Amino acid sequence: MPRKTVSTLLPCLLFVLLALSGCNSSGTGSLNDAKIEPIVIVDTAIVFDERHYDLLPSSELDNLAFKVYWPIDENLSDTEVMLKHLLAINNAINNLLNLSIASFKNKSIILTPTTNTTSNNVEFKQITSEQLQITLPDNTSLAHVNLSQKILSFLYASERIKQTGEASAFDKIVTLGLTIHLLENSFENEELYLNVSLSENDLKSALDEVNLTMDDGQPHSDWFELEGIAAPVGYYLAAQHFIYYPGSHAGNSLTLNSKIFTPWLLKSANPMHKLEFYVRTNDVVNQIEISELSRQASKFNGSYFLEGYNDEKLIALTFDDGPSQYTAQILDVLEKADVQASFFWQGSNLDSYQDDIKRSMLAGHTVANHSWNHPHSAGFSTDKLWQEQVLKTNEQFQRLVGITPRFYRPPYGEISDEQVAFLEEKGMKVMLWSVDTRDWNPTTNSVESIRSETINHQHPEMITLMHDSGGNRQSTVDSLADIIEHYKNQGYRFVNLETLLGISDKG
Repeated sequence: MPRKTVSTLLPCLLFVLLALSGCNSSGTGSLNDAKIEPIVIVDTAIVFDERHYDLLPSSELDNLAFKVYWPIDENLSDTEVMLKHLLAINNAINNLLNLSIASFKNKSIILTPTTNTTSNNVEFKQITSEQLQITLPDNTSLAHVNLSQKILSFLYASERIKQTGEASAFDKIVTLGLTIHLLENSFENEELYLNVSLSENDLKSALDEVNLTMDDGQPHSDWFELEGIAAPVGYYLAAQHFIYYPGSHAGNSLTLNSKIFTPWLLKSANPMHKLEFYVRTNDVVNQIEISELSRQASKFNGSYFLEGYNDEKLIALTFDDGPSQYTAQILDVLEKADVQASFFWQGSNLDSYQDDIKRSMLAGHTVANHSWNHPHSAGFSTDKLWQEQVLKTNEQFQRLVGITPRFYRPPYGEISDEQVAFLEEKGMKVMLWSVDTRDWNPTTNSVESIRSETINHQHPEMITLMHDSGGNRQSTVDSLADIIEHYKNQGYRFVNLETLLGISDKG
């Protein structure tokens, strides 16, 4: 059962969620109803509600992942306590949300001290989707108001809502549950300020209620009351998701569609995960042996993938080395068949094919990192691999289309154990394959050979290796329709890697 937590403090997180639906929570304002004051930015300073603020002055906050403002005409009391809160939040972001730091740089916390007030409650008011005002009475100790948890709740939940565009009651439940898990992972020695504990019978009733009414279009504001069912249901759904999908957690579930959590309304996750992971196609001369790929997949459970962990009839088509002139043709076939796939692209190719990248994203395909220029890189130092190949490509994606890929496929499948562990620390997942179509080999680059390799190695949750660049890829294009038809006839569903693995494909 979910852990029991205290619930005596104002749930800032609930406000973040309710603000977008127009529901009110005690002590907070609705974003739809509140009077939005203009914020004037002047260099690093802002003018808000006729008061002048500047970035909180402290050398310890120079590298903060978000902005914190303080009135220029006020001295900060409890300086050490405030710094402790802010640094704890920053540490959590750097550890669990490091690929999303570029987005958090746009978020602001406006600290507003008040004097001569009878209230000793710290108040939270969402000004915009990116700005939170915190009013601090001068008679309140900052050591006991869960500032770290509440600010991180706002930062995470507001970013998830912005990234997914999801606003239904069920979407907000999922966001709430993920946020609570993020707090749990970030502040292990603290009690959570929201209660996620329900008896087994009450939890079942709550799940049934959500399942029966989740599509009725109603806001269900009662679910989000302090003792409502939203927090325990969301916490439970997220926990089941993490059980079912190894390697998933709140940090790398930031942009996941809420629909992926719906199965756990009806059942608990009792997965029989595969015990072995391996490439079904045979070894090839002068290539890494498939036994080595299996060893790494077993060693780095949840960080390195050859296939999906479960037993569903799913297939993930993946294409390497592009984009190129063949990418548009592949997208045409996928669009006609109404299937999603995944593309691992070289950073050096991206600039010339921006329209294809944007088209892929709009179609729901995963777009991912395949190094900058396809070197043999297993012998690189971890820093060299990161700086010259992975980070450089991620930054190019961010510059051109505004995303940071989370999935990395090493050229030739070559990657050292040290590199896998290093990339996991950076928030990246390593993706290989369970079926190599051999379309990269001129001697097997024919429609019949590609089709045969793919169809004759059928298995649950397979990941196929194909290419949309690196040579003549017309046979790859021409083989796709038959492959798709075969697997659809076998009852398989084509998914991108994000759906197959239950992990966000971008930061």
